[in-house]
Amino acid sequence: MALSDPPAPDGWPPTVGAVTAAQNGNDAILTAILAAGIPKLMAFYRGMGLRIHDAEDLASDTCEALVKSLAKLRDPSRFEPWFWRVARSKFYDHLRRGRRGHRPIERDEMHDDPSDSVVIADEHALTRVAFEALAIRDRELLWMRDVIGLEYSDMSDRLRMRQGAVRIAVMRARQRLQGKLEEAEGPGEG
Repeated sequence: MALSDPPAPDGWPPTVGAVTAAQNGNDAILTAILAAGIPKLMAFYRGMGLRIHDAEDLASDTCEALVKSLAKLRDPSRFEPWFWRVARSKFYDHLRRGRRGHRPIERDEMHDDPSDSVVIADEHALTRVAFEALAIRDRELLWMRDVIGLEYSDMSDRLRMRQGAVRIAVMRARQRLQGKLEEAEGPGEG
């Protein structure tokens, strides 16, 4: 690493200097950026309902697309919205190819009372059914806000929507999820 190169990024999103260095051929910084981005891609794709091996494959494909098109990014300060746009585009391509995987397998958990595992597994299954019944856009909004914990301002930047529109879209997505949960639970339950 030359004295003028910025240090490898420690957090997310990477700095403008780090993105510029990666665009200029600094492989160490590019590797650090991708290493920080892969867990985010995996979480996003898993949250969109992909099985782990499908999410890994798609994250790999996304990283390849990011590397190939990084030089075309005109404004390094817009790296993160561009990163998520590529990730969403790869996900939609995956769906169009009809390679959507089966539902992810529940994680094994240890509980004091074995019946707790059954109840939790049932709740997870109902939630997954309801979540997967939502439109992709609703899933994406709920994932960004409620799982990743993004602020509305960050979502607004990523989605290129006004902040107020994002708040309303998230509220409506939550209402639709609640309706899907009630449908999944069946009449007289919950």
